[in-house]
Amino acid sequence: MRYAVGGILLWLASQSLFTWPVPLAWEIGIGVTEWGHWFALACLLIALLFGKRKATVLVLLAALIALLPTVRAKLQSPEQLSLVQLFTGVPTGKFELETLEYAPGLKLDLYHPGDEPKDVCIINVHGGAWARGTRSEFAGLNAYLAGKGYPVASLDYRLAPGAKFPAQLEDLKAARQFLLGKGMNSFIWVGRSAGGQLAALACYSCRDRGLINFYGPCDMVWSYDHPGNKVVLDTSAALRDFLGGTPDQIPMVYRQASPIDSPDPLPPTLILHGGRDDLVFLEQSQMMKDRPGVRLVAYPWANHGFDVNFSGPSGQLSTHEVDAFLRQRGVGSRE
Repeated sequence: MRYAVGGILLWLASQSLFTWPVPLAWEIGIGVTEWGHWFALACLLIALLFGKRKATVLVLLAALIALLPTVRAKLQSPEQLSLVQLFTGVPTGKFELETLEYAPGLKLDLYHPGDEPKDVCIINVHGGAWARGTRSEFAGLNAYLAGKGYPVASLDYRLAPGAKFPAQLEDLKAARQFLLGKGMNSFIWVGRSAGGQLAALACYSCRDRGLINFYGPCDMVWSYDHPGNKVVLDTSAALRDFLGGTPDQIPMVYRQASPIDSPDPLPPTLILHGGRDDLVFLEQSQMMKDRPGVRLVAYPWANHGFDVNFSGPSGQLSTHEVDAFLRQRGVGSRE
């Protein structure tokens, strides 16, 4: 029994190194990677219960493997990763949350800062392969930024396959227009995965103040030709549902939906991507890194969705990059 427990823990921990081609392996990998410190602590407690039995070696090995992402994050950015906050959480400031309808049937959550607001509104676009997801995802960063004084709008948009591109982009621009009517006239876009692709198109076409893109695809034809882990997501099917066909059938739509085809100069862009991303490969972001105004930060241990744990190793490091990007943009308070 003890060997069985040790073997299971070791298998679970291994997901932080590579994703097994089995259902739920990606979700387990995210959990073990971004909550690996808790997993390792649990393993140590189990090892104590085992005593000096040989099965303890398996449990301790699982703990060590689960800690590797945290160790790598600390080595990459020693000043940005707080070991204490891995367990206590990253503190956030005061804010008020208001839900508004910006278009018929479409809502956004508007985070009002508790202190004097900055002069830029951050628009957050959720991921979900263009077919799922809601504005309430990854609320940690929204709350953190609102606590820092930034108004933050986290929005829903029409989903595929019921709505085909460019309906989603039209929704983002409608939300932007709605916020203009609320007295906000400067915007920085944040998007994750599919939301990163949409946020990039909106930011680049509106020539807004900046873009923060978490692991979003930039070349839709390349995405179709290089699908991710089908156990997690059939990328090609998701693209067909979103865009309405294959690249051979609708080549112009694929190009129109590809941020990489946006002309220079691009608005200032920060791209954050995991080196182990097996849904949107790191190569997507590497295609953009040499464009003027683009900065790519890669986390070699991290997979797709690495910021799901706002207080985790990748969550903390990426939040520091977001902070630095906003400071570099010279974002200040309204007069």
